[in-house]
Amino acid sequence: MERRITRNNHSRDLLTWAKILIGGGCPLEEALASCPLNDIMELSVKERIAWLEQMSGEDMEKIIFHHQNCLEKRISQKVD
Repeated sequence: MERRITRNNHSRDLLTWAKILIGGGCPLEEALASCPLNDIMELSVKERIAWLEQMSGEDMEKIIFHHQNCLEKRISQKVD
């Protein structure tokens, strides 16, 4: 059965990715001082997920986009 792309599916996918980012912390060992989630990372995982569930899809997209860009930039700096 083909999966239809709907707003609900999109929101659920964003929440899943955001939970992965929040639950796992920075994939490069230590977050930069400029990371917008530094304060959130001090919360328990349960509190982080509750915080995420109250966010709009647009705000979750911003978090995911920020982390994708940061990860790419930091990896390219290590390679250079």
